[in-house]
Amino acid sequence: MTTLALVSFNDDRDLPCRAANVDPNVFYPDMSHSASADVAIKTAKRICGGCPRRVACAEHAIAAGETLGIWGGLTAAERGEQVRLRGEGTSRPVPPPRQKKPFGWYRTGQAHNPAGAVANMLSAARAFLAGDLTRTAAAQAHGLRIGKLAEAVAILRYAPDMVGDVEAGWVQWHPAYLYAQAVKRWEAGSGDREQFGEVA
Repeated sequence: MTTLALVSFNDDRDLPCRAANVDPNVFYPDMSHSASADVAIKTAKRICGGCPRRVACAEHAIAAGETLGIWGGLTAAERGEQVRLRGEGTSRPVPPPRQKKPFGWYRTGQAHNPAGAVANMLSAARAFLAGDLTRTAAAQAHGLRIGKLAEAVAILRYAPDMVGDVEAGWVQWHPAYLYAQAVKRWEAGSGDREQFGEVA
């Protein structure tokens, strides 16, 4: 398990969050009033966005288990998601949840058919993994950027059980890719999967 050292910000008087015109309460919004909470969260994230210690602040909150407030531009829910996606610890990362119903495709994609775009990306990855095409040839033949092909390859290699759900729209592409990346890191860090009873 990765252990992060807790950092002290006591000596950093010049941080944006400590400016005289910044109300510290903006980093602890009242979640019972959604409209004002949304404004406070956006304000806090804007302030954090320009901070040189943003990443260290977020890592500190994750390591300390902070459950309240905006730290390093991340809400408590976003920090929890980071922990889940990183797959820290000895257990296999938890896959993203399925939607209650297949989500509506809201982004335009190839020929305004994002479901077709997903199938196209996975088809290119399958051709590459089968050795039928080189990485560049697979991407070019399917009209993809190399990065999208790499995402599809990661999903097929490290999250093969999710492919059907991704194709059907039960799980969105990006969470599936992040899960595949977490599994990849977990497998690389755990050595032999048998020690965790994770033999397929």
